[in-house]
Amino acid sequence: MFEFVNLIFTEVTGTIASVVGAVLTVFYSRRAKGSADNAQIAATEARNQISSVSVLSELNASLVQIDDLSRQIGSSSWELVEERATSLRNRVVPIVRQKSELFTIDTRKDLVQLVSHMREIGEEADLVRFTNRKAPSQAKLLKIVRDQKEVLIVAISEMKERLSKNE
Repeated sequence: MFEFVNLIFTEVTGTIASVVGAVLTVFYSRRAKGSADNAQIAATEARNQISSVSVLSELNASLVQIDDLSRQIGSSSWELVEERATSLRNRVVPIVRQKSELFTIDTRKDLVQLVSHMREIGEEADLVRFTNRKAPSQAKLLKIVRDQKEVLIVAISEMKERLSKNE
């Protein structure tokens, strides 16, 4: 009889231990999954933050380039005007294409327009350089460049606001 009770006790204890083990496994598995999900969210946020900082850096560099473009237009250095306009366009295009979700719709449209204006300024400069075409109005080109500088300033402001909200 003692062996029977001992056998039952062992079986019951083993079953209870198995059930407790299964419950603990499920509990800790869920907890680990939650931790993994949180880590993935944190990694995504970190990537987005780094991307935003990179875009902000590119926009600030574009602001420097647009000031240089203004100087080149003012001095009628048409070869450098074309070079600066193309460089600026090439800097902004990837931002507009790949990072459009970082900006409001209006700012994104303005950045697309900036790219278009830089193409036009570059083409104007090439026409002056390679044909007998008269130089375009510097005042008109400088106004376009000033307007595009404002677009960059707004985009930079939006990026800074975005970054400050994510801190």
